[in-house]
Amino acid sequence: MNLLIDQGNTRVKACLYDVDLRKLEAVSSIAALQAYLLAHNLPIDAIAIASVASVNESTQLITCLKRALPSARIYNVHYDAQILPSAYLEPSRLGVDRWLAMLAVKECRDAIVVDAGTAFTVDVLRAGQHLGGYILPGLALQRDALASQTAAVNFPKADVADLTIGRHTAACVGHGSLRALNALVSSVVDEFGGESTVATYLTGGDAATFMPHLKAEHRPLLVFEGLQLALSGYLTRGDQ
Repeated sequence: MNLLIDQGNTRVKACLYDVDLRKLEAVSSIAALQAYLLAHNLPIDAIAIASVASVNESTQLITCLKRALPSARIYNVHYDAQILPSAYLEPSRLGVDRWLAMLAVKECRDAIVVDAGTAFTVDVLRAGQHLGGYILPGLALQRDALASQTAAVNFPKADVADLTIGRHTAACVGHGSLRALNALVSSVVDEFGGESTVATYLTGGDAATFMPHLKAEHRPLLVFEGLQLALSGYLTRGDQ
Protein backbone atom coordinates (compact mmCIF):
# COMPACT_ATOMS: atom_id res chain seq x y z
CA MET A 1 0.00 0.00 0.00
CA ASN A 2 1.20 3.51 -0.84
CA LEU A 3 0.56 6.78 0.96
CA LEU A 4 0.30 9.83 -1.32
CA ILE A 5 0.56 13.32 0.17
CA ASP A 6 -0.18 16.70 -1.42
CA GLN A 7 1.29 19.35 0.91
CA GLY A 8 0.07 22.82 0.04
CA ASN A 9 0.67 26.21 1.60
CA THR A 10 -2.24 25.91 4.02
CA ARG A 11 -3.46 22.29 3.94
CA VAL A 12 -2.24 18.72 3.75
CA LYS A 13 -4.25 16.26 1.66
CA ALA A 14 -3.61 12.53 1.52
CA CYS A 15 -4.71 9.40 -0.33
CA LEU A 16 -4.06 5.72 0.09
CA TYR A 17 -3.38 3.60 -2.97
CA ASP A 18 -3.74 -0.16 -3.08
CA VAL A 19 -5.84 -1.22 -6.06
CA ASP A 20 -7.39 2.23 -6.34
CA LEU A 21 -7.21 5.69 -4.76
CA ARG A 22 -8.96 6.43 -1.47
CA LYS A 23 -8.83 9.96 -0.09
CA LEU A 24 -8.34 10.37 3.65
CA GLU A 25 -11.10 12.91 4.29
CA ALA A 26 -10.14 13.32 7.97
CA VAL A 27 -6.66 14.59 7.08
CA SER A 28 -6.14 18.33 6.57
CA SER A 29 -2.94 19.05 8.51
CA ILE A 30 0.32 17.41 9.58
CA ALA A 31 -1.07 16.86 13.09
CA ALA A 32 -4.23 15.23 11.72
CA LEU A 33 -2.17 13.01 9.42
CA GLN A 34 0.07 11.88 12.27
CA ALA A 35 -2.95 11.13 14.48
CA TYR A 36 -4.56 9.10 11.70
CA LEU A 37 -1.43 7.07 10.99
CA LEU A 38 -0.79 6.32 14.66
CA ALA A 39 -4.41 5.24 15.15
CA HIS A 40 -4.42 2.88 12.14
CA ASN A 41 -1.90 0.12 11.65
CA LEU A 42 -1.61 0.49 7.88
CA PRO A 43 0.74 -1.72 5.82
CA ILE A 44 2.33 1.20 3.98
CA ASP A 45 5.44 0.38 1.96
CA ALA A 46 6.12 3.67 0.18
CA ILE A 47 5.22 7.33 0.61
CA ALA A 48 5.20 9.94 -2.17
CA ILE A 49 5.12 13.64 -1.28
CA ALA A 50 4.35 16.58 -3.55
CA SER A 51 5.01 19.75 -1.59
CA VAL A 52 4.83 23.46 -2.31
CA ALA A 53 5.12 24.31 1.39
CA SER A 54 8.01 26.03 3.16
CA VAL A 55 11.19 24.16 4.05
CA ASN A 56 10.18 24.21 7.71
CA GLU A 57 6.74 22.71 7.05
CA SER A 58 8.19 20.11 4.68
CA THR A 59 10.69 19.09 7.38
CA GLN A 60 7.87 18.80 9.92
CA LEU A 61 6.00 16.47 7.57
CA ILE A 62 9.02 14.23 7.01
CA THR A 63 9.63 14.03 10.77
CA CYS A 64 5.99 13.09 11.34
CA LEU A 65 6.13 10.34 8.71
CA LYS A 66 9.37 8.85 10.01
CA ARG A 67 7.89 8.71 13.49
CA ALA A 68 4.60 7.13 12.41
CA LEU A 69 5.91 4.88 9.60
CA PRO A 70 9.60 4.21 10.30
CA SER A 71 9.94 1.37 7.77
CA ALA A 72 8.26 3.07 4.80
CA ARG A 73 10.35 4.49 1.96
CA ILE A 74 9.79 8.22 1.42
CA TYR A 75 10.02 9.92 -1.99
CA ASN A 76 9.85 13.67 -2.58
CA VAL A 77 8.43 14.08 -6.07
CA HIS A 78 9.74 16.90 -8.26
CA TYR A 79 9.54 18.01 -11.88
CA ASP A 80 11.32 15.57 -14.19
CA ALA A 81 11.78 16.57 -17.84
CA GLN A 82 12.43 12.96 -18.86
CA ILE A 83 8.95 11.96 -17.69
CA LEU A 84 7.01 15.04 -18.83
CA PRO A 85 8.91 18.02 -20.31
CA SER A 86 7.76 21.61 -19.98
CA ALA A 87 8.36 24.69 -22.12
CA TYR A 88 8.58 26.75 -18.91
CA LEU A 89 11.59 29.07 -19.05
CA GLU A 90 12.44 27.97 -15.50
CA PRO A 91 10.91 24.49 -15.13
CA SER A 92 12.01 24.27 -11.50
CA ARG A 93 9.49 27.03 -10.74
CA LEU A 94 6.57 25.05 -12.17
CA GLY A 95 4.36 23.96 -9.28
CA VAL A 96 4.72 20.22 -8.76
CA ASP A 97 0.95 19.90 -8.28
CA ARG A 98 0.35 21.34 -11.77
CA TRP A 99 3.00 19.04 -13.24
CA LEU A 100 1.47 15.98 -11.58
CA ALA A 101 -2.03 16.82 -12.82
CA MET A 102 -0.66 16.92 -16.37
CA LEU A 103 1.30 13.71 -15.82
CA ALA A 104 -1.98 11.99 -14.93
CA VAL A 105 -3.36 12.71 -18.42
CA LYS A 106 -0.09 12.48 -20.35
CA GLU A 107 -1.31 9.50 -22.40
CA CYS A 108 -4.00 11.75 -23.85
CA ARG A 109 -1.17 13.71 -25.55
CA ASP A 110 -3.30 16.82 -26.27
CA ALA A 111 -5.14 18.11 -23.22
CA ILE A 112 -6.09 21.11 -21.15
CA VAL A 113 -5.97 20.75 -17.37
CA VAL A 114 -8.02 23.15 -15.25
CA ASP A 115 -7.46 23.28 -11.49
CA ALA A 116 -10.18 25.35 -9.83
CA GLY A 117 -8.71 25.89 -6.40
CA THR A 118 -7.50 28.85 -4.36
CA ALA A 119 -5.60 29.73 -7.51
CA PHE A 120 -7.28 28.97 -10.82
CA THR A 121 -4.80 27.38 -13.20
CA VAL A 122 -5.10 26.35 -16.84
CA ASP A 123 -2.31 24.27 -18.40
CA VAL A 124 -1.92 23.10 -21.98
CA LEU A 125 -0.46 19.73 -22.93
CA ARG A 126 0.43 19.28 -26.61
CA ALA A 127 2.00 16.08 -27.99
CA GLY A 128 2.96 15.05 -24.47
CA GLN A 129 4.72 18.33 -23.61
CA HIS A 130 3.61 21.14 -21.31
CA LEU A 131 3.41 24.30 -23.42
CA GLY A 132 2.61 26.66 -20.53
CA GLY A 133 -0.51 28.00 -18.91
CA TYR A 134 -2.30 30.65 -16.91
CA ILE A 135 -2.62 31.38 -13.19
CA LEU A 136 -5.43 33.59 -11.88
CA PRO A 137 -7.04 34.21 -8.50
CA GLY A 138 -9.75 31.63 -7.86
CA LEU A 139 -13.35 32.46 -7.00
CA ALA A 140 -12.71 33.02 -3.29
CA LEU A 141 -9.61 35.16 -3.87
CA GLN A 142 -11.45 37.36 -6.36
CA ARG A 143 -14.33 37.79 -3.92
CA ASP A 144 -12.01 38.55 -1.00
CA ALA A 145 -9.99 41.06 -3.03
CA LEU A 146 -13.12 43.05 -3.88
CA ALA A 147 -14.40 42.86 -0.32
CA SER A 148 -11.13 44.02 1.22
CA GLN A 149 -9.97 46.57 -1.35
CA THR A 150 -13.21 48.45 -2.03
CA ALA A 151 -15.42 50.43 0.31
CA ALA A 152 -18.61 50.49 -1.75
CA VAL A 153 -18.79 46.88 -3.00
CA ASN A 154 -20.49 45.28 -0.01
CA PHE A 155 -21.98 41.80 -0.14
CA PRO A 156 -22.37 39.01 2.44
CA LYS A 157 -21.32 36.23 0.07
CA ALA A 158 -20.68 36.05 -3.67
CA ASP A 159 -23.40 34.29 -5.66
CA VAL A 160 -21.85 31.84 -8.14
CA ALA A 161 -25.08 30.14 -9.21
CA ASP A 162 -24.74 30.85 -12.94
CA LEU A 163 -23.35 33.12 -15.66
CA THR A 164 -26.34 35.41 -16.16
CA ILE A 165 -26.11 39.15 -15.74
CA GLY A 166 -26.12 40.12 -12.06
CA ARG A 167 -29.02 42.08 -10.58
CA HIS A 168 -27.58 42.52 -7.10
CA THR A 169 -24.02 42.99 -5.87
CA ALA A 170 -23.40 39.40 -4.76
CA ALA A 171 -24.54 38.12 -8.16
CA CYS A 172 -22.52 40.75 -10.05
CA VAL A 173 -19.38 39.66 -8.20
CA GLY A 174 -19.98 35.91 -8.28
CA HIS A 175 -21.38 35.62 -11.79
CA GLY A 176 -18.68 37.95 -13.10
CA SER A 177 -15.85 35.89 -11.60
CA LEU A 178 -17.39 32.64 -12.80
CA ARG A 179 -17.99 33.98 -16.30
CA ALA A 180 -14.48 35.43 -16.61
CA LEU A 181 -12.80 32.16 -15.62
CA ASN A 182 -15.08 30.12 -17.88
CA ALA A 183 -14.31 32.49 -20.75
CA LEU A 184 -10.58 31.94 -20.23
CA VAL A 185 -10.96 28.17 -20.45
CA SER A 186 -13.18 28.40 -23.53
CA SER A 187 -10.73 30.68 -25.32
CA VAL A 188 -7.80 28.35 -24.55
CA VAL A 189 -9.76 25.34 -25.80
CA ASP A 190 -10.60 27.20 -29.03
CA GLU A 191 -7.00 28.31 -29.53
CA PHE A 192 -5.57 24.82 -29.17
CA GLY A 193 -7.91 22.86 -31.39
CA GLY A 194 -11.46 23.05 -30.10
CA GLU A 195 -13.52 20.57 -28.11
CA SER A 196 -13.38 17.91 -30.84
CA THR A 197 -9.58 17.58 -30.78
CA VAL A 198 -8.43 18.51 -27.28
CA ALA A 199 -9.60 16.88 -24.04
CA THR A 200 -10.32 19.10 -21.04
CA TYR A 201 -9.94 17.86 -17.46
CA LEU A 202 -11.21 19.65 -14.38
CA THR A 203 -10.03 19.25 -10.79
CA GLY A 204 -9.79 21.35 -7.62
CA GLY A 205 -12.06 22.31 -4.74
CA ASP A 206 -14.33 24.55 -6.84
CA ALA A 207 -14.67 22.08 -9.73
CA ALA A 208 -18.34 21.35 -8.98
CA THR A 209 -19.17 25.04 -9.48
CA PHE A 210 -17.63 25.02 -12.96
CA MET A 211 -18.88 21.63 -14.14
CA PRO A 212 -22.29 22.87 -15.41
CA HIS A 213 -20.54 25.43 -17.63
CA LEU A 214 -17.53 23.56 -19.03
CA LYS A 215 -17.36 20.54 -21.31
CA ALA A 216 -14.76 18.81 -19.18
CA GLU A 217 -14.16 15.51 -17.44
CA HIS A 218 -14.18 15.91 -13.67
CA ARG A 219 -11.15 14.19 -12.11
CA PRO A 220 -11.17 15.20 -8.41
CA LEU A 221 -8.02 13.21 -7.55
CA LEU A 222 -5.99 14.20 -10.61
CA VAL A 223 -2.91 15.32 -8.65
CA PHE A 224 -2.93 12.05 -6.71
CA GLU A 225 -3.27 10.07 -9.95
CA GLY A 226 -0.10 11.76 -11.18
CA LEU A 227 1.61 11.26 -7.84
CA GLN A 228 0.94 7.52 -7.97
CA LEU A 229 2.30 7.36 -11.53
CA ALA A 230 5.47 9.18 -10.47
CA LEU A 231 5.90 6.89 -7.46
CA SER A 232 5.42 3.79 -9.62
CA GLY A 233 8.24 5.05 -11.84
CA TYR A 234 10.55 5.54 -8.86
CA LEU A 235 9.78 2.06 -7.53
CA THR A 236 10.25 0.43 -10.95
CA ARG A 237 13.65 2.10 -11.41
CA GLY A 238 14.66 1.30 -7.85
CA ASP A 239 15.27 4.95 -6.94
CA GLN A 240 16.20 5.66 -3.35
